[in-house]
Amino acid sequence: MTIKESYYYLFYKFYKVGEMSSSIFPSDFIAAIGIMWLELFFLSSFKFYYRDFINPNDNWELVSVQTLVPITLLVVIKYFAFINDTKWKSYFKKFDKFSQDKNDNGTLIVVGIVIMAIANFVVSVSLG
Repeated sequence: MTIKESYYYLFYKFYKVGEMSSSIFPSDFIAAIGIMWLELFFLSSFKFYYRDFINPNDNWELVSVQTLVPITLLVVIKYFAFINDTKWKSYFKKFDKFSQDKNDNGTLIVVGIVIMAIANFVVSVSLG
């Protein structure tokens, strides 16, 4: 599986969770927000590690260029990759044909990625 397919598979799993939940938002929107949160955890972890190990005098402000630019980029990329574009739907047809065993393994990998991203964020915050 290529990196692009893996990324779409992550989106697919979040999409399926969105379908199971009772929400007023469409499943593709929920999946895009879920992936964006993972990426924000990942990027924020780097920022906290940078502050803790490289530049302890660095201040982290929520409303600053160094924060708003990455967040804006993530939102724009998710919009054009998933909300505005429907190429991901062709991948879903492929993923729906996966065997139950392959799908279960994929689910474990996705859950592992989510747990690692959140754990990494918690560790990076707790070091400061």
